Amino acid sequence: MKNKIIFKFLLLAVFTISLYSCMHDEIYASPDLTSNEYTNKSLWKEDEKYIGNVKKVFEKYADKNYFTTNFGTVNWDYALTMGNFDESFLEAPVIKDGKVSFVLVAYREGDRVFFKRKEGRDSNEFFDVLVFKERKQLKGRIVNDRASSKGQLCYTVEVTWTWTNDDGSAGETFSYNKTTCKGSGPYLPCQSVEVNNNCGGATAGGPPGSGSGGSGGYPYTPEFKEFIDNCAKVKTLRNNATFKSNVTNLEGKTGMKGETGYIQRADGSYIYQDTSGQTETSNTLSLPRPDLPENKNIMAYLHTHINDYTYTNADGDEETRTGIKMFSPADVWYLMDMLRNAQEQGRPLSDVYAVMVTSKGNYQIRFIGNQYQIKSFTKQQIEDFTKSYKGLMGEESTDLELSFLNFISETMNVKAVNLYKMDSNGTNYEIKLNDDKKGKITTGCPG
Repeated sequence: MKNKIIFKFLLLAVFTISLYSCMHDEIYASPDLTSNEYTNKSLWKEDEKYIGNVKKVFEKYADKNYFTTNFGTVNWDYALTMGNFDESFLEAPVIKDGKVSFVLVAYREGDRVFFKRKEGRDSNEFFDVLVFKERKQLKGRIVNDRASSKGQLCYTVEVTWTWTNDDGSAGETFSYNKTTCKGSGPYLPCQSVEVNNNCGGATAGGPPGSGSGGSGGYPYTPEFKEFIDNCAKVKTLRNNATFKSNVTNLEGKTGMKGETGYIQRADGSYIYQDTSGQTETSNTLSLPRPDLPENKNIMAYLHTHINDYTYTNADGDEETRTGIKMFSPADVWYLMDMLRNAQEQGRPLSDVYAVMVTSKGNYQIRFIGNQYQIKSFTKQQIEDFTKSYKGLMGEESTDLELSFLNFISETMNVKAVNLYKMDSNGTNYEIKLNDDKKGKITTGCPG
């Protein structure tokens, strides 16, 4: 029995074409569905590397006979990446009985690629025209792209369609403009390929007809799998005498009223960062500005999150300052800046890390993605994130690890960072979100 493979309906920008009736029959061309080579036949520049890689993933894991019999044939030549060039997303038409049956969606998170099914009259109509209509009747261009007030990528697409008169001359031309924004929210709602399937987790979905299941996606490329072995990197780092000495030093400073730490530069040297400039109401450690040329070689930082303490405020009243014993949005922001500098300088992204030392446990965060998943934030965005984060972590959370990972994934849209716990007995654990982002998976690192 074939595994029931799940696809979700992904609400992203779709270019739409309205069809106008005319006095004569339309001219359609039959696509070649037998070729194994990918050739871009869309009206726009596409992320051809991503399309080619996803095609290889599909062909490796899908049961082609099962898929063709039940659903049709994927026409990769007309796959669209919708203005994305970060190897993250595509839509491709599935052709059966001379028309588009549905649209196959493929998106990547880290080193895994997931497949979903998208059905809708507008999407099917669009691809029917793109695939079957005579190419000389169609033109398309991206008019502009911009960032919205919410930081979303927005772009306006203009599609023009010119029909041909009975005498062969060009007829009337119609232009269509649509502005679309790519959001960062969850994928909603979902549909399954087979009747009576439930929709499963947020990252469910593999090639239909594959016998291996798809709840965890499929390896995107071998290079990504070889790139990530953070458990080994955490172990190696903890065995480094200088690193161990620095962590021990910071463990003795968690009772201070201000954060302290170290930065590590690309040459391996550590530089201590003290509490200068801090106050009782503002005790966050200020790290060197990563945008300055002299600081672009910072590859890591270690810092404390201090114990709770009581102080007297300006009105003479005693207040308790409660520290969150987990990484903050600002910590993740600095990690992204270090990653960007490493990418620009040609240094391995896997060498970049951050450490948090507290009286309740020590953690690392490490990157598991590629350069296209490095995020940029503004100071205002981080301030806004921090406000909501403090409420979540201080009052609502019963699991700081899960709350942190869920927040950076679903609120900050940082999808490629895992958490590593460093127990005092020398054991290390990798902690990541499960498929539905509502739970966590904790795995002991080998050795």
